[in-house]
Amino acid sequence: LAFIALTGNEITLLMKKYGLVGELRDGLPVRRIMAHKIYRTAMPLSFLKRFPELADKQFTLSKRCFWEYAVDVLQAQGKR
Repeated sequence: LAFIALTGNEITLLMKKYGLVGELRDGLPVRRIMAHKIYRTAMPLSFLKRFPELADKQFTLSKRCFWEYAVDVLQAQGKR
């Protein structure tokens, strides 16, 4: 996974332009994306390559595999 910082406005534009759906984590104060707030997002490298709007953004690579994050998310859902 690649971690990249995007503003809420950039995320909203990507979602509207391409019909993408984002998953918001619990704990956001208003359960919506704030336009000027910066969000640290995780996405596969293939996603970065597919969208030219993200080409000039700096990102860091995860030390963990995608499936390890998926397991964590699924286990957390089971604890609710």
